[in-house]
Amino acid sequence: MHSTERGDHVGKNVSYRDILRHRANRMSQRQIASACGCARSTVQDVLKKADENGISWEDVAGLSESAAYELIRGRPQQSSEFAAIDYGRVRAEMDRDRTMTLTILWEEYAMLAARNRERAYGYPRFCERYADWCDEHDVAVTRKFTPGDLGEFDWALPVSSGNAQSTYTFCPAS
Repeated sequence: MHSTERGDHVGKNVSYRDILRHRANRMSQRQIASACGCARSTVQDVLKKADENGISWEDVAGLSESAAYELIRGRPQQSSEFAAIDYGRVRAEMDRDRTMTLTILWEEYAMLAARNRERAYGYPRFCERYADWCDEHDVAVTRKFTPGDLGEFDWALPVSSGNAQSTYTFCPAS
């Protein structure tokens, strides 16, 4: 899935692989647009680019979404104005500390970029690029979670119901 790039009207949730798969199944462009939840002009654009490059469903069937995008559109230009993301470090930090979040890692990335006078990707694009990297490297993004370990809540419980005014007591989480 790819976000809108300058000059592209291809939406964020458009699957190039699905568009080519539906065409291989002889669906019309209107049917493909309906099935993929995108505009017919988007389907036309993707199919035109695929045809220009001689790419069919068989060429992208075994590829990740980002690899299919690159095959059809060409490698997205990594603008030198954006700071590079060290995906290996992001993954290592996520593995090392189970309380680590992408938000914290993005903040560190953005601060480092600012220190180096580089432009940082925004948080949504950072997460999207990391997810694409994980797909390309066959990395599962899982988090070990022990219920009650990361979030503790105090609940107010009624003490008595004998009068119109309810009284509540707070019980600390155990």
